[in-house]
Amino acid sequence: MKIRRHSLLRALPALAALHTPFATGFAQGSLTPPGPPAPTMLTLAQMEPRTPVSSLPITITQPGSYFLTTNLTGVSGASGITIATNDVTLDLRGFTLLGPPAGGGTNGISVPSAQTNVSVFNGALASWTGAGVGAAGVFSSRFERLRASNCGQGLVVGNNCSVQDCTAGGNLGNGIAAGYGSLVRDCAAGGNFGNGFYVGNNGVVISCSATENNLDGVAVATTCTVKDCTAAGNGGAGISTQGGCTVKDCTAGNNDDDGIAAYGDNNLIVGNNCSGNGFGMVFGGAQNRVDDNLAGFNSFNGIFLVQTNVGNLIIRNSAPGNGSGGYYNYAGNNDYAPVQTPASATSPWANF
Repeated sequence: MKIRRHSLLRALPALAALHTPFATGFAQGSLTPPGPPAPTMLTLAQMEPRTPVSSLPITITQPGSYFLTTNLTGVSGASGITIATNDVTLDLRGFTLLGPPAGGGTNGISVPSAQTNVSVFNGALASWTGAGVGAAGVFSSRFERLRASNCGQGLVVGNNCSVQDCTAGGNLGNGIAAGYGSLVRDCAAGGNFGNGFYVGNNGVVISCSATENNLDGVAVATTCTVKDCTAAGNGGAGISTQGGCTVKDCTAGNNDDDGIAAYGDNNLIVGNNCSGNGFGMVFGGAQNRVDDNLAGFNSFNGIFLVQTNVGNLIIRNSAPGNGSGGYYNYAGNNDYAPVQTPASATSPWANF
């Protein structure tokens, strides 16, 4: 094929323009060299802004966040970690604070005065002659995912505190004790020589398990709520309350004394299962409402009212197979529904 010479000549200027160093398609950058490169790695303080705890005993006097670096053993005559300021977070990081081998250590963690906004979580405390956590003076604080065993007491915390996902077993006193206005939730206390749980006035105990404690499984003061709990095999009562409390949807079985013992006035006891105890349910106060409970196959009575009781309302309960009968002191000055069989009941409020 022939290429005409004049066509090729016309194309040469355009091709030359594409290769000239003076083409202005791209702007030029600065010819000044840049400065030295800035640091790109995080500092140690940025990577771990908390303060390590690597030996005992130690007293925390500055607010901040602290963490354990390993398992630690205490020394005789001293608490392991003492928190002496507000606004402290202590992460045990799954490690154990162990009491001194020869004994004589006081508390694993101690909060001796009225501190606030303290958080302790995620670890174990064992073999302290005082308490695993001895924080009776603290308030408005939280304790989570802690395990306390073989101590004088397990966890002892102050008022308006939160205790969640904790366990306390084999302690010489109470497993978990919390002051007034506290919430104890999703915890377990077993094999303690005192009560499994003790909670002060206006407290709440939810979804907890108390088994084989020497005294009561769950013991609460006045105007408390106990809900969705299990108390089994305890040496005292499964659940014991003072006045103005609500116990709802709990199971209390095989306790040496009572399944539920309510010794104050104005308690609401509803929807519980109390079977296989000494007494199923015992009431020592007045104006209690006992409604829709099962109290069967206990050694003595299913529902036992102290003779001085007045004004109690007993309705829609079932008390079969008890050694001394379903109901004791059923009449008196109490408001009660008749005891009937389910097939022939004529009252919607009947007890069975």
